[in-house]
Amino acid sequence: MSSSSPDSRDPVRDRVLAAASDLLRREGPHALANRRVAAEAGCTTMAIYSRFGGKQGLVDALYREGLDVLAAAQADAAEPGDPRKALLRLTHAYRRTALAHPGHYAVLFGDPIPGFQPSDESRVQAIAAFGRLEAAVGRCLAESDGEVDPDRVRARAFQIFAACHGLVSIELAGQAEPLVGDAGEGLYESMVLRLIGA
Repeated sequence: MSSSSPDSRDPVRDRVLAAASDLLRREGPHALANRRVAAEAGCTTMAIYSRFGGKQGLVDALYREGLDVLAAAQADAAEPGDPRKALLRLTHAYRRTALAHPGHYAVLFGDPIPGFQPSDESRVQAIAAFGRLEAAVGRCLAESDGEVDPDRVRARAFQIFAACHGLVSIELAGQAEPLVGDAGEGLYESMVLRLIGA
């Protein structure tokens, strides 16, 4: 995905990012060597440097791409109605996105590229993703408790994120065979409902 407008698209940039994304999907972050990405994209490594500033910039673009996928899943889950059901849909969207895009998940939440630090723009996008969870938690707590302290909402949202992140990380590592499928979704629901009701 390119962040450029359709009128200003750079086909080489798009090709490099698509090749990197495909490598990430097929083989994981360790496959993101500049020469390998360039070969897959049918260009030279100079295209990576001139369009992304090097590997760190390319990984940052993949980081934002992963956040775009998560944001789209969150938007699909954000139907009006019962705040608890909306929160559950949001956490299921997180899990399904992670399981469907493990390479992007590793870039977002792992340490796959030595020295990688997301750009300020990427950090803002990541904070927005957490903000959507925080807003859903706030609606749940407001419905049950009336007016709610923002610090309490943030703390509860972080607890839910940490619990979901922990479970999906275990699941992606292949260490939670019983969690796969419907059993995994049931465990998520139980955990989230306990945390929101705590």
